[in-house]
Amino acid sequence: MMELVSSLAIIVIAILVIMLITMLISYLISKYIFMDNELSKLKTEACVKDEVIQNLMTSGHQIKITSPMLNPFTKRELELAQYVTDGLTNKEIAEKLNLSPFTVNNHIDNMKEKSNSKNKAELVSFIVKNELC
Repeated sequence: MMELVSSLAIIVIAILVIMLITMLISYLISKYIFMDNELSKLKTEACVKDEVIQNLMTSGHQIKITSPMLNPFTKRELELAQYVTDGLTNKEIAEKLNLSPFTVNNHIDNMKEKSNSKNKAELVSFIVKNELC
């Protein structure tokens, strides 16, 4: 009788282990699919270079984009970011984009606030470090 109870206990433990492994595999697969979907979303929504996306995909790191930390800027701000990193003045950017210098200044102020930058140099550093353009 004792052997039967031991055998049943082993069978129950084996079933529980198999269920746990199945749940773990399901979880890992869902995380992998989630990561691929989030990277696709990142690529289409953010100004991030293809090689950065490729490095993220092959690095094995889990990525969950819950806030726009990789790209806190709007499409228009990303457009300005390119000119800012090229060293253009607000007036030059305004001329290139057919905007008033006041509008350009507002965009840059918004970008500095979003990036926690105190000045234009810190903003440029943020844009470059995060490879936003």
